Amino acid sequence: MVLIWCFFVFSLFVSFKSEANKDLSCASCHQTQTLAWKSSHHFHSMAEVSSDSNLGDFTLGKVKLNDEEIKLLIQDDKYLITMPGVDGSPVTKELLYTFGYYPLQQYMFSDGAGKYQFIPYAWDSRSKAEGGQRWFNLYPELNAEDEFHWTQMGQNWNQNCADCHSTNFKKGFDLETLSYQSSYDIINVSCSACHQGSEQHLTWVKNPDSKIKNPDSNKNKFGFSQDISTKVPAFATNDLGKLFPTTRVKKTQQVEVCAQCHSRRSQLSDHTESVPYHQQYQSSLVNTPLYYPDGQIFDEVYVYGSFKQSKMYQNGVTCTNCHDPHTLKLKHEGNATCTQCHSAEQYDIRSHHQHLANSAGSQCVNCHMPETTYMEVDDRRDHSFKVPRPDLSVTLGVPNACQSCHSDIANDQHAKQLTKWFPNSTYQKEKGYAHAFALADSGDFTAIPALMAIANVPTNPELIRASAVSRIFGARNNRELIGFISKQLNSSDIMLVLAAIRASGQLSLINRSLKLIPLLTHQEKPVRMAAGRQLVENLADPTFVGEKRQQLEKAVAEYIEGQLYQADRATAHVNIGQVYALKRDFKQAEEALLTAIKVEDIFMPAYVYLAEVYRQQGDEFKVEKILKQGLEVNNKAADLYFQLALSKVRQKNKQAALPLFDKAVANEARNPRYLYTRAVLLQENQQLQAAKADYGLAHQIVPNNPDYLYGLVSVLISLKSFDEALHYAYQLNQLVPNNQQVQQLIQFIRYSNR
Repeated sequence: MVLIWCFFVFSLFVSFKSEANKDLSCASCHQTQTLAWKSSHHFHSMAEVSSDSNLGDFTLGKVKLNDEEIKLLIQDDKYLITMPGVDGSPVTKELLYTFGYYPLQQYMFSDGAGKYQFIPYAWDSRSKAEGGQRWFNLYPELNAEDEFHWTQMGQNWNQNCADCHSTNFKKGFDLETLSYQSSYDIINVSCSACHQGSEQHLTWVKNPDSKIKNPDSNKNKFGFSQDISTKVPAFATNDLGKLFPTTRVKKTQQVEVCAQCHSRRSQLSDHTESVPYHQQYQSSLVNTPLYYPDGQIFDEVYVYGSFKQSKMYQNGVTCTNCHDPHTLKLKHEGNATCTQCHSAEQYDIRSHHQHLANSAGSQCVNCHMPETTYMEVDDRRDHSFKVPRPDLSVTLGVPNACQSCHSDIANDQHAKQLTKWFPNSTYQKEKGYAHAFALADSGDFTAIPALMAIANVPTNPELIRASAVSRIFGARNNRELIGFISKQLNSSDIMLVLAAIRASGQLSLINRSLKLIPLLTHQEKPVRMAAGRQLVENLADPTFVGEKRQQLEKAVAEYIEGQLYQADRATAHVNIGQVYALKRDFKQAEEALLTAIKVEDIFMPAYVYLAEVYRQQGDEFKVEKILKQGLEVNNKAADLYFQLALSKVRQKNKQAALPLFDKAVANEARNPRYLYTRAVLLQENQQLQAAKADYGLAHQIVPNNPDYLYGLVSVLISLKSFDEALHYAYQLNQLVPNNQQVQQLIQFIRYSNR
């Protein structure tokens, strides 16, 4: 017990629970594992600033960072920082906790009412030779209206970070007082964060003859509620050069337990031990802006989403096949991590990696796990284990590992070189899903057949199949697509079902109801919640009665309950406000949206949706008032100017609308919707050249949008630029073939150009 007791000191500000004792008892039997854990990122995930975990140099005094001056000081055993406040005048904060350890360490202060925030400065804990041992500003470009400014919720510990950096965290947010009563069992990531059901394990240890020792439902779990062992210990190569598992692949929960924190996900409730991942979290799909269209990481996605794309995951590889579960470090150095399964004689040779032995280019990870840097200094590797595809870089603009080292060589040359090295490679010719995803993301209808094909291949990763389903559009009156969505709703894979529920939002309410009402009693709560959200409009219909109405009301209540867990974020209240608006309960909708503004007044969509609620009630005075209130908070909010302009148009005051459209475009110059709408008004005002410029730019940004293309053709006709109009009309005809209106338009242009 002595080994770890000193690291579980009591905080003066965040409350502990007595359950911490169950982890303190682990060291008495597991001393080796405890010592290994004490060297890990899990151990250093959070600590009191006065502990040995603190790495930052507070003796430096004044430090100049990005034209700002901060002052660091230790006074009366307090760690203090003086830094510029919101108005530029200095503010002093007492730092209470460290957060993380390497390659950077962050610091937290109390903002009152149980709320903890991060300062914008971090300590670079890398060596001096690597450029570290310095303070730096994580977000020097942000102002007070930005979500990730140190005063805003994007830098809040209670809501964003605590659930993963401490053990058994409970948020304890009170909406009425806007305060937190947060608690955790242990300040860092300790034993029971991963070994869930530890009380049963202790019972198993103390009572070896107990039925809990080895019942069929708990076989090989040592009393724990989940099996987090590897699915298969190793792989070997057969006579055909193919890998095969050395033992039967067993079902374990290891990857999903790790994913509780190592995934980009939304959270439905406080974490509860032993509850399956998908019942507490909803993992993000492979969509922009989190991923590139080929599935490579773009934003911070924390491994799970990329790993689930990999052949390794599909074939039973788990985290601890490569990583020590307690130190978290790789079990082997260099390529030995990979060659424990992949034959060194086949892969760790010059003819495969095409680089000098022991060079950076010969390392498996540098080709198959390229790094992306986050938070200025934190290099994180992609865990989808892809083959470099410079050909996709040429066509789609995605990154590739070759460019990471050889940025002076063009991607088409990289592609040619790979073809020369591997002329028989199937990877370089593989169509995959990247092009279909990229086309769909640009609004190109030609992507639909490929998306359906990707989703219908059962051997494709479930995450990729769900991501394909989520991109389906144009289904409202398309029988084939309606049938396709219906098929996915019957899947046994919850990710596919949830993606299909989202896709069903395109259907008419009648069709949507026919497909989704059976899901209101689905065994999985996230499915019921999602279905309820999509069907909530039915509750505005007084003729929708009986058992189905009761089921829907229950599912909607579950959805609202899930949103209220995130009641400290404006997004939750906006979602609730939308539900009430769809029910035509405008009073409750207004209340929810005003709460969103109260909770997080910088969240501009709250003002937009509240303005829409007022618009639906025909009250343009309130529309203008709430939009102007938002602009007082953020005078660069493009969408508020845009909505204000639309309000002026509805009030027949188009002269006042145009300068507001101008402000919207000035603050978001490449928003095609703003450009298109302004172009319509400019064209109506006979400002045809200006309208042409806006239509043209909107079309350039989204080439496959028929509305933008039609607007461009129409203004060119008004300008009597018939040749140019005919050119774009032909493009429009390709985009929406067999459209009678477009055919007539082409005939009109031809006739006018004679």
